[in-house]
Amino acid sequence: MHFMRREDLAAALGPATYKVIEAEATATGEKFTSRFLKNYVANDAAMIERLRGTDLGQQAFDNYMANYRRITDPAALARGREVRNAMAGPRKGYLGCIATKVPTLPHRREVTLDEHT
Repeated sequence: MHFMRREDLAAALGPATYKVIEAEATATGEKFTSRFLKNYVANDAAMIERLRGTDLGQQAFDNYMANYRRITDPAALARGREVRNAMAGPRKGYLGCIATKVPTLPHRREVTLDEHT
């Protein structure tokens, strides 16, 4: 459901179903948001099955699979481990912000506009 826009989901459900879901949101006292709509559809197995056969469902699944492949890519995981290992030393040696350890410098005297002319 995360990979579907609200407008596309509303078009796929149809105006009648959309109105029913909207009425249920107002009846329960909740705001009718994208989150409510997606949660409602996600908890209804019949609607999920109906969406799976549509172009929108296939497109959302393809987006999901692309993100899944990107996240579980062995090269990306290895690079992440490499970066974590490389940053272990600097993180361990970090003692805090240097501004809290260095004394402040005395302020320079302010130069007025008359002194510049």
